[in-house]
Amino acid sequence: MRRRRPISVQGGSHAQYSPGLLYDHGQGVPRDVVEANKWLNLSTAGAPPRAQDARARIRDAVTTKMTRGEIARARLRALEWAPTPER
Repeated sequence: MRRRRPISVQGGSHAQYSPGLLYDHGQGVPRDVVEANKWLNLSTAGAPPRAQDARARIRDAVTTKMTRGEIARARLRALEWAPTPER
């Protein structure tokens, strides 16, 4: 039986939005604004046009809680991120 990959690593923008919120609020995962911002950046970039503004507002709200260094790390993580290939 094949193991299913988490949807967030498959590249769907809606699936990337949820981990961003979870990391921001520390729900089920340790609170991590850098990881939250990474997922929200990915989600916003891949969102359909009608959803981009709303996601950008949430991402920007998280960004206000961050230092410049944290923002830079989140952007770098988002740039380096790639979906895990299915095995």
